This record gives sequence, structure tokens and C-alpha cells, in this order.
Amino acid sequence: MDLQLVWATILLILHSVLCKAEGDVTESTLKVGPPPIHGPPEPDLLLQRCYGHWGCFSIGEPFLSIYRPVNLFPLHPDVLDVKFFLKTRSNPDLFTRLRPESNESFVQQSLDPKEEVKFIVHGYLEHGHQKWIQDMIRELLTKDNFNVISVDWVFGAAPPYTQAVANARMVGVVLAEFIELLHITLK
Repeated sequence: MDLQLVWATILLILHSVLCKAEGDVTESTLKVGPPPIHGPPEPDLLLQRCYGHWGCFSIGEPFLSIYRPVNLFPLHPDVLDVKFFLKTRSNPDLFTRLRPESNESFVQQSLDPKEEVKFIVHGYLEHGHQKWIQDMIRELLTKDNFNVISVDWVFGAAPPYTQAVANARMVGVVLAEFIELLHITLK
């Protein structure tokens, strides 16, 4: 049996299990037909899941390979609950939580638009207030008057590792959306 067909079958099973577990996302139509006799599998065997304005995520190539045989969909951004915390020289002892969902004026009241913005994003099994993050923020604010934003995605950075890897893709999209909002608001 073709190895790619075996993986496609495993992905179909994983997809059906995950879809039952996560009713909050929409999924694209999956067309499964007989495998080709020669050549690679049809592109429509690649599974994807869509998350509204955050876009669609595929668990096919390049994210699936013999070196990464288990590939999951990211959790929905509402479940990940990505948070943004600001520290500045003018208020070095206080983290200000930036809530982009409330309105755009949050940025104008908290950030200094004349100063550069630096982002710090933690990794697996960590949170946005780790000691190394505090140390990095302190060093950055010693060097210059930056707007330093710590990105906290603690719920998505938890085990299993394969899920955290998938969640990192969604965190990147949420962060990109936040940066876009900053860019528009601080003009």
C-alpha cells in the first residue's frame, strides 16, 4: 500500500475525531476518491479547516512529511486566548493588558506612537510572564524607550507538543492581525 495513502487515511480519521471535539470551527469539503495508480495523491486529499477571518489552515504539505507524520489543526483563537501585555519606560512596574477587541483607542492611550514596538513571544510550556521575558523587557527598556509587548498564549503552549506546534501557526496569525491593527491605529 502506498505510504501517502496510508497517511491520508490516518489524517481522515484524525480529522473526523477532531471535528467532533471542536464544534466551533468550520471545515472545507473533503473529496475522497480512489487513489491514482501512478504519481502523488490528488491535492484534494489535503485537509484544511477554516477559522473565519483568520483564514484556512492545511495539515498537508509542507506541514506534513515523513519527518513530521503527526500534524494537527490549531485550536480556535477564542480557545487559545492570546493576550498582549505592554511595558514602557514611563510605566516599567506595570503590565498594561492591550485588548484589541474592545476598540482601537486602547492603543492611543497606552503606546507611545513615536517609539519602536518590540514583541516577545514565549515558547512551549511557557507563559508571557516568564523570568527570561521579564529580564529581556528590563534590558530593552534600559537600552531605549521602546513599547515592549509580551505575547501570552499559555493555553496553546501546553501539551501535547504536536498540538502546541499547530497552535503556534494560529498565534502567528493573531499576532499579525494585532500588528496590522497597531499599524492602522498609530498612523
